[in-house]
Amino acid sequence: MRIAVAPDSPEQLVLGEIYIQTLGEEGRSASLVHEQMPDSSSRVDELEEGNSNFLVACTGNALAGFDMPTAKRLEKEREEAGDETDRDFLAETHIAMMNALPTVLTTVDPSSAPGCKDQEKVDLPQNFVPIYAKDLLDRDERFEIASVTKYLTTEDLDDLVEEADRTGSVSQTVEHWLNTSTSNPGDTSGSSEGSGTSDGGAGGDAGANAGAGSGSGDTGGSTLK
Repeated sequence: MRIAVAPDSPEQLVLGEIYIQTLGEEGRSASLVHEQMPDSSSRVDELEEGNSNFLVACTGNALAGFDMPTAKRLEKEREEAGDETDRDFLAETHIAMMNALPTVLTTVDPSSAPGCKDQEKVDLPQNFVPIYAKDLLDRDERFEIASVTKYLTTEDLDDLVEEADRTGSVSQTVEHWLNTSTSNPGDTSGSSEGSGTSDGGAGGDAGANAGAGSGSGDTGGSTLK
């Protein structure tokens, strides 16, 4: 299993390691693939062509990669609605992204943590969301991925990035967080260099498809630079 992340994003490196260790509990081996492409469409092509089969993406950019006209329409509606609107543009963006996915891809509900800072292709919510091949995960694996994605907060992610930078080890930082986090119920251990143990969470398949990918380069236990 190949989890694609942008190598210049500390947040994506941490998220990729979280998914590796979460899947390790299910006995599933995975590795990181560093994919840096110039635009969302290129990342989508890489995922659809099978160069990676699991992508750490952001909702707005993923929608733009699959359906730019819809992304632009929502962007315009969001601008016209202004800050006082009661419309949930994260939900609308995610639903549109799911509807735009090829039938071979699927996703889960997005994290509350936003990403892709300074890399936005459209001015839409850019919350982290995994996109992967529909036949890639079994039921238990899908549940665990949905659970850890749902419960990861912006504060969690910021703290993990800071701690990984301080210690020089993403895998050890993530392992400690999964073992002690109250926001992600369960006892989880392991790393990109091995398997782990993970228990609990909540969520499930969002019931759709989406993607984005790029470049290459497998990695094991990553360090932030």
